[in-house]
Amino acid sequence: MTLELPGNTSFTDVTEVTLNVTQNASIGDTLRVDFIEPLNTGEITLRSDVVIPFDDTKIFFGASQDASIFYSPSFGNNLVLNPKEVGSGHVLVLGDLTATVLRATSAVSTSTLDDVSDATVIDVDNHFLLDTGGNNILDFFDVGVAQFLANNIRTTGNISGENIFASGNVTTSLIESNTGTITFAGVGGSNNENINFDMESGNRVRFFSDTGASLKLEMTLVFGDDQAETFGNGADYRVNWETTAIDSFQTSTKVGSNSFSGYVTLIEDGDRGISSRSPASSSLNPIWRVYSSDGSQANDYIEMYHNQTNGVINVGNGNLNIGDGATQQNITMTSPDGTDFNCGVSNGGTFSCS
Repeated sequence: MTLELPGNTSFTDVTEVTLNVTQNASIGDTLRVDFIEPLNTGEITLRSDVVIPFDDTKIFFGASQDASIFYSPSFGNNLVLNPKEVGSGHVLVLGDLTATVLRATSAVSTSTLDDVSDATVIDVDNHFLLDTGGNNILDFFDVGVAQFLANNIRTTGNISGENIFASGNVTTSLIESNTGTITFAGVGGSNNENINFDMESGNRVRFFSDTGASLKLEMTLVFGDDQAETFGNGADYRVNWETTAIDSFQTSTKVGSNSFSGYVTLIEDGDRGISSRSPASSSLNPIWRVYSSDGSQANDYIEMYHNQTNGVINVGNGNLNIGDGATQQNITMTSPDGTDFNCGVSNGGTFSCS
């Protein structure tokens, strides 16, 4: 049986029209109705376009109108799939979901996630974007100002980000930076200092702070055997525990030029960086020098060194005094056969040796 309705056929002042059709119902032009419901197990087959010319007019699914599809200016002039008119709010895809962009207007929560590939997820409210790219690598970056919140993030691959903030613990076997510099910084506190690890210099890692912070250690700092602690850009001065032959603590300095003069000096802290506490010339041998606290006097010093022939004790200003004069001071020299030779000054200024 075929029911044919010519174009512009209308039913007026009729509450309900029921069509019992066992074959086909053909509409020649336009059928305008408020409601179409197939009875029993019947179906509606459409062989042309379906036009819903009104915003926020929904196509419902489910016995209780549980889910809907509609176009709405209220949602940014977008087509809206609403699985939570009455139902659970979940969309179950039995096959593959292929999309260039997936958008969510609220937080996205999943209990299981088997595979996401070649997709982009944008959270419109929180302005974050997740992009798997073409290699199943998940990239997270800001569209505006973003926070990515998760109780646990576990990955066997890499997590890359320009800035990564963690309010809890971060446990990892490797932290890498594609710029060669990693910065650890405090945020939201009182001072918010930072420390940078620069790995762009050959055979060394450089530590520095953009905020002018100093490094304070409140723990024991242990240096291993034969590991020198180096000072100066040219490794000019070193200290280390040396285990070659008999173990000993060694301090060393380069000699012979204005860039490494050979001098190791002891000065008052307030005299640091003034020219009177620098030697007048360099030395070919290491020299220990001690200055007075009078920074205006460049020659207030005593020094000791070996000139490759003899041991030398030298004084700048003043004399070399042995003792303070309060008690008698003696000098004892021992010969190779063990004989002692003593010299001293007694009261009255008498100098004697025995």
